[in-house]
Amino acid sequence: SGFSDKEFELFQDFKLTNITDLLDRHPTIKKICITRKNLSGFWEDKFGPVRVTCQKRGIKFVPLRSPSRAARKGVIGNFCTYVANDWLANGF
Repeated sequence: SGFSDKEFELFQDFKLTNITDLLDRHPTIKKICITRKNLSGFWEDKFGPVRVTCQKRGIKFVPLRSPSRAARKGVIGNFCTYVANDWLANGF
């Protein structure tokens, strides 16, 4: 059946990179991109503080469409091209 993002919520033995700390140590960073359009529940808990820090510091926080299989729903044609075009439309 494959891997699902929902499995992260069940998996407790992992460590996230402290992005806020990275921003403190590297003040030249101007943009944070994540491949998550929806920040609800589990993901809001992980990325919400980063988004707030970015807002306070004038850093662009950009949620991009995920290249995952689950994100393919509703896409007609070549998905890689679709994601690339979506990212380009967002300035990348």
